[in-house]
Amino acid sequence: MPPNRVSDALDHFIGRRVVSLAGVRAALDHLSARGRSGWGVLRQILDARTHDELSWGRTRLEARLADLCRGAGIHGLAFQYPVVLGGQRRRIDFALPGLRIAIEVDGYDSHSRYDVFQDDRVRGNELELAG
Repeated sequence: MPPNRVSDALDHFIGRRVVSLAGVRAALDHLSARGRSGWGVLRQILDARTHDELSWGRTRLEARLADLCRGAGIHGLAFQYPVVLGGQRRRIDFALPGLRIAIEVDGYDSHSRYDVFQDDRVRGNELELAG
C-alpha cells in the first residue's frame, strides 16, 4: 500500500485505541524477524516520526498537519504541548513554544460531540487571552 494509506490506517487505529503503538512495534519486530517481506512501509512510517508524536493517539487530520509541517521544513513543533489556561491544565495539539504559536486542529471526526466542540471554543478563547 502507499505510505499515506498505511499512515492514515495506523493513525486511525491508534486514535480509536484498537491497537497500541507498543503492540504495532512488537508485531512489526516479530513478523519482520521471521523473514517476511512487506513491512518496509510501516517501518519507515514509525521510524520517521518522533517519539513524542507516537506516544499519543492522533487523528488523521493531526497526522496530515504534522506531515505538512515536516515537509515545509518547520522545526521545533511540539505535539500535545502542555499549558495552563484558566487555571486548568490543557494540551495544545501543536505548538511552536519559542514563538508562542499554538495550533489547534479541528476536524469533524473528533469534534462532532457538542461538549468537545464547545470545550475547544473555550480553549481557543483562553489561548487568545493568554497571548
